[in-house]
Amino acid sequence: MTVDEKLRMARKLVELGVDILEAGFPIASQGDFDSVEAIAREFPWVQVAALARACPLDVERAARALECADVRAFTRLSQPAIFT
Repeated sequence: MTVDEKLRMARKLVELGVDILEAGFPIASQGDFDSVEAIAREFPWVQVAALARACPLDVERAARALECADVRAFTRLSQPAIFT
């Protein structure tokens, strides 16, 4: 999905009352990074999640994508650290 498509979907989900959005996997591509950042910026009252594997580069990239979000934003780790 493009950034615009993800934003449109996020808008619809927020209209439906969804208050936690798992917005993407920022390390996967620049498009995913941009999508997470755009969703976090547009919906500051919603919890925005970014996927990351349990390794420093993934977590740092996800944190950068969520910098503009409010303090409720978080990164969900997709695997235990013992497997990295």
